[in-house]
Amino acid sequence: FVYDAPPGVAPAQADVRVLVRRSVAFVGVGAATAGQTRVGRSVRITAALGPAAPRTSVSLRLYRYNTVRRAWVYAGSRGRNSDAAGRVSTTWTPTSPGTYYWRAVVATTADYMGNVSPVYRWLVGR
Repeated sequence: FVYDAPPGVAPAQADVRVLVRRSVAFVGVGAATAGQTRVGRSVRITAALGPAAPRTSVSLRLYRYNTVRRAWVYAGSRGRNSDAAGRVSTTWTPTSPGTYYWRAVVATTADYMGNVSPVYRWLVGR
């Protein structure tokens, strides 16, 4: 083993990059509550990022409970970029009754790790 550098002591500190998770959550809802609507009625779904940043990629994902399979089934997604206030929105008009949930997934950026929101549950009746 050959060491070609001059003798010395390594610095006591080194720069380390730490990525922090960006928060993402649905606006105006809590984990214990479920929204209620009827088939054919439009509802506005809004998620907020923290810290707020424009043009951050967010996927709003919808899942429906399949009573035959007794499992949650992916029902589609809507990709959005956040506005200057760090918010993304979509309008959803359910076409069939059932139990649904939305989840927001924020992408990783150069400064922040991605993250997944708590679910936003919906009960859709006739």
